[in-house]
Amino acid sequence: MQRIQPTHLASRRSHPAGSTPLPPGLRASLEARFAASLDAVRLHRGNTAAAVAGLLGADAVAVGCHILLSADLAAVADPGDRAVRLLAHEICHTLQGRRPGPLHLEPPGSPAEREAERVARRVARGLAAGPIRQRHAGIACNTWTADRIIYELSYAANDWAVTADEEIEILGLVRRDSNFDKTVNDLDSEDMLDALVSRVDDSENRIKLIQMSGAKLTTRAAFDKMLKQIKIMMFDEGEMFMGFNYAQTFTFSFEMHQGMRAMGGLGTSTALDPKHYKKLFGAADQPFSGVGATGVNPHSLSIGVTDKYKLARGEKNYPKVYQKYSNPIPGSLPDYLRTLTPRQRKDQALVLMKQAIVTSMPHSYVNGLPTRADIAKLAGKKHNLEPALIAGFMLAEQRDQSKNEDAKDLTAALSIMEGNTSIGLGQVVVSTARKNELFRDLLWPATWGALSHKDIAHLLVCDEFNIFATARYIRKVADAATKLDIGKLPNTKAKFPLINLPAYAKHSKDWPVHNIMALGSEYTSTAWDDTLSPGWGGFVYEAYGDVLAAAIF
Repeated sequence: MQRIQPTHLASRRSHPAGSTPLPPGLRASLEARFAASLDAVRLHRGNTAAAVAGLLGADAVAVGCHILLSADLAAVADPGDRAVRLLAHEICHTLQGRRPGPLHLEPPGSPAEREAERVARRVARGLAAGPIRQRHAGIACNTWTADRIIYELSYAANDWAVTADEEIEILGLVRRDSNFDKTVNDLDSEDMLDALVSRVDDSENRIKLIQMSGAKLTTRAAFDKMLKQIKIMMFDEGEMFMGFNYAQTFTFSFEMHQGMRAMGGLGTSTALDPKHYKKLFGAADQPFSGVGATGVNPHSLSIGVTDKYKLARGEKNYPKVYQKYSNPIPGSLPDYLRTLTPRQRKDQALVLMKQAIVTSMPHSYVNGLPTRADIAKLAGKKHNLEPALIAGFMLAEQRDQSKNEDAKDLTAALSIMEGNTSIGLGQVVVSTARKNELFRDLLWPATWGALSHKDIAHLLVCDEFNIFATARYIRKVADAATKLDIGKLPNTKAKFPLINLPAYAKHSKDWPVHNIMALGSEYTSTAWDDTLSPGWGGFVYEAYGDVLAAAIF
């Protein structure tokens, strides 16, 4: 919950200067409906009240017996039905009383908020408020976003379309809304939720609306209502079977952000521009020229018809073309590292982790795109791993990745042959993602269980899904080792004599060096079969050291 210090408005015993009681006529009407005296209720207009309301993205904020009004609501001289409902909601909070404990913001969808909304609807219809039993957390806010959206969506005799400006205004209202679940429920009760989905019909604006809406919703009930209308819109417009899958995107956005909130939410850090580091990456067939370095989405890449034909014929027939689209490090991995200065190695780690994520759902991040480091911190917290270790695995993969290989791997995965290729920052294989349920942190079982091969490939391009998949797989391989007897893995024991299999159950910061190197070896092949890739394990460990040296986390 968001912690907020009590304002001077809440702490004064007397009525502060600048506050006013409810207008006499409105007060008499509301007192009759609430069956309670509203003498103590004070309205606050002006810059301070508007600033607090604006900070919370609200039109009205209740703190004790004080109601702070936004600039828009304060300008309403004669409250109509919409404003009465809004005020009734906040008045209910003034009568509910506070729960014990520190003052903080009442979360959307809480029992106190649901009661206040039920009461407000009854009062707005001229009915008695009914019993008020809940207590709130000290600060409660409300919006009339739904009414403003309805205004922008509504047709008039000479206005039979929602204009581009109106669509932009609606997107802004959704983005700023502090309680979008309530707005969706309000729109649904007014039979206007379908209009929100169908009348914002510019393709780019609709994608923005769908992604933002999924991210901002916090309750399953509101999600289900909006998903139903999205599916109806898709059917009516012929999108259900051959168009863009808005319902799937909405579901991904909702479940992904629900998952991240459950883990404690994303931190935010300042992203760097990879273009400032372009000296680190070379031509399209060179090491460290893929999405990890450049931030170029593989979906934007293509392969010429001639090269496609030659790749289809195989390495034996066209070895030079095949090599152009394969792992780009030509010789030994240590030799490649020796071509880099210590500064270049650290800068590779920085440009990989400190740039904004590549994602197919950018509009779901209403406060701006997080960096890959932000995502890695959350994934590390979830899986008891250092974010630097997750980054080390990805840096090793991206050093031996090229832009050409990005294009080839995604093209193959999305082709009619559905190639089982490795994709994204952690070079996760499509079948590995399915078999090991690597999207389970961000999607619900029914959703990830229904994903097609191509769906998985598309999601692996998204950095947030790939980073979580990488972290989940690292943890899965590590946990599997704790159940093994090192005596039955003679090659592993000989190559990594200091390995401690039980230590894998601990946080990765407590793993011996040989545990990290061995896990790096097992990451790229069948885990713990005693067939080793020790060179790659050392390559991962070097990358991990470079991430630590770059002091990213």
